[in-house]
Amino acid sequence: MSVRIKYLGLSVVAILVSFVLFSNYLTPSATPAPTAITKDYYVDNSCTLNGNGTRQACATAEGQAGPFNSRANAQDGLTGSRPDTRLLFRAGQTFTGMYFLHVSGTPGHPFTISSYGSGPKPIFDAGGLLYAVGITDLSNIVIDGIAVTNGTRGIWIYRRTVTTNNIIIRNNSVYNNAQFGIAYYSEPGLSRADATGSEIYNNDVSGSATAIYIMRVNDLKIHHNRCRDNVYPNGHEPYGIAVQGGSYNDIHDNLITNNFVTGLAIYGDSGNIDGHSDGNRVYRNVITGTKFHEGGWARDLAWQAGPGDYVGSNNRIFNNVLMSTDPQMEHIVIDDSSSAAAGNMLYGNTVYGGWTGATFTAGGAGWALKNNIFSNIRGDIVVAGGNTGLSFSNNLYFKPGSGTLVKYNGVNYTAANIKSSLDAFAITSDPKFVGNSVWSDFRLQATSPAINAGANLGTSFQDAFHPDDLSWPGSVGVQGAEGRSWNMGAFAH
Repeated sequence: MSVRIKYLGLSVVAILVSFVLFSNYLTPSATPAPTAITKDYYVDNSCTLNGNGTRQACATAEGQAGPFNSRANAQDGLTGSRPDTRLLFRAGQTFTGMYFLHVSGTPGHPFTISSYGSGPKPIFDAGGLLYAVGITDLSNIVIDGIAVTNGTRGIWIYRRTVTTNNIIIRNNSVYNNAQFGIAYYSEPGLSRADATGSEIYNNDVSGSATAIYIMRVNDLKIHHNRCRDNVYPNGHEPYGIAVQGGSYNDIHDNLITNNFVTGLAIYGDSGNIDGHSDGNRVYRNVITGTKFHEGGWARDLAWQAGPGDYVGSNNRIFNNVLMSTDPQMEHIVIDDSSSAAAGNMLYGNTVYGGWTGATFTAGGAGWALKNNIFSNIRGDIVVAGGNTGLSFSNNLYFKPGSGTLVKYNGVNYTAANIKSSLDAFAITSDPKFVGNSVWSDFRLQATSPAINAGANLGTSFQDAFHPDDLSWPGSVGVQGAEGRSWNMGAFAH
């Protein structure tokens, strides 16, 4: 049985017990530092009088003990450095306008915005303005468990002049924001934002043009979000998740569903202010239902650079499930067109349906394709007509009927010649999935030829989906556990 590691949100309580001994002729031991005590402030817009935020019951006199009675008063009432402080908005209420933070925490001791009381999440309604919650040039902040709507951007993190890190955006409902649901920017012309310690996770983001957009940001973790039903309003570019000029970001275990045009996109090149995107890891995401826009295209994963350039090097795309019933779908489109691209990896993905599995639009080098399953593709499975720098190993290529499986460097490869001259360990038969309707259907039946047919890719790529867990997010199944061979595709044994 494989090791199963379920993603859990863990809360840690530190309990310090100290016994200090004294004697008449020994000096006392140093007193231990006290455990941090969280200070809570409250906001209740049903109160007539504005309090000082320190009590849940409405104030009996202006400025006395009681909650702030509006978003604006709370914004003005808490400023500066406020470590281990929570500003709690009453559940079930709506707070209108832009909340621009003037307060932050310290490393390990954040300032937190959350909720109190029973009922639905408090709603931050931007009222059509630029954003609902704005964080500029601040660090050590948590936004946890609120609803955000009706802005051009919902939650906007903006690094203008100083480091912006240790920012946690979690457990929020972000919906119907015209451009971006959650955005993390660095000012053009500056070095990229160092997002060390920052995470965007467990959010439900819908109804925007793009659910999560990061620009000129490094070392950010984006995981366990639902990015769904994002549309194409007002001409804004549509994506589930997009990275423009960002390196060493971890994007994993996101459910990206029913978005227009593009599920997940990464951009970069040397000819603009954003630069290359290097060393990103994109893994265990499920991208499904990406919708074709009339006059445009539909791509689950878009990798885009300018003409003659490349997105970046040493990026890893592995153990994702990409599925579609749209016959026009291009699942993976790689626009690298420079031989400077190096060390990029497309490993262990399960790609089903659509027109093409992976398309390399120009002659860029530097991609290795291993342990992927491409199944029920209507057109050519891999298209790389002028590319000379790809490598293929241990992939399954299956489409009903006969014809070309891979077009590579001017040669058409079919089931008859692909093993002898392109991929020595290729499989061209039906992978025998359990089904094809939902992400967990792409587990392998016991008789699948993809079982034990993958190459050992090492510990960096071994965390796949576990076949016994049908919930979302799925448990991690470890490829090669207990001495077993690796499978092709996104599911371990």
